[in-house]
Amino acid sequence: MPKNAVVLLFTVLLGITVFLGLRYVNVSHEENRLEAQLQEVDKEIALLEGQLASEWAAGSAENQGQSPTLERLKLVRARAQELKDYNHKKQKHIFSLIREIKHWRKENAQLKDGHQVLIEKNMLLEQENAQLNARFHSLTELKKAIREQKVKMRQSSARWRVMPLTQDDSLNGNLGYLIKDGASTVNTRVTIEVTPLK
Repeated sequence: MPKNAVVLLFTVLLGITVFLGLRYVNVSHEENRLEAQLQEVDKEIALLEGQLASEWAAGSAENQGQSPTLERLKLVRARAQELKDYNHKKQKHIFSLIREIKHWRKENAQLKDGHQVLIEKNMLLEQENAQLNARFHSLTELKKAIREQKVKMRQSSARWRVMPLTQDDSLNGNLGYLIKDGASTVNTRVTIEVTPLK
């Protein structure tokens, strides 16, 4: 199950990376289109400024303030400023997408490394499992494994064996008896003293 979860997570992160890459391409195309529009507007501004200069040179003082070219120039400049602001906003968005793509690529690389480690661990476990299956399906190998387990059990039980007490051990107080086959294994004297309350 964990292997499936890693594969699923890896697939989701790969999908996110592809989505962000496509999104980046779309935003880049839109930025190029806006740049082209901005260049057209700049050309139109230059043309209108030229027309305005010629009208000012040819026209009277009262006609210069109300020139349709001047109004059109103001509108075009406003539109150019809007396009510049929009372009700036889109560039910020592109940079944030680039940062996200870098983040997801880094996380994707880490998951690939983790996935590779899990694959290697899985291969080792499969090899070990195959060895154990081969060992336990063979009668001679099974007997050998049983002998090894018996030896291990003897060695571990030797540590926990109770050492018999010798006659030299003098125990004071009531420590109890160890009884085996109905006979005491420890030769000790138990002294119980009772003192009256005063």
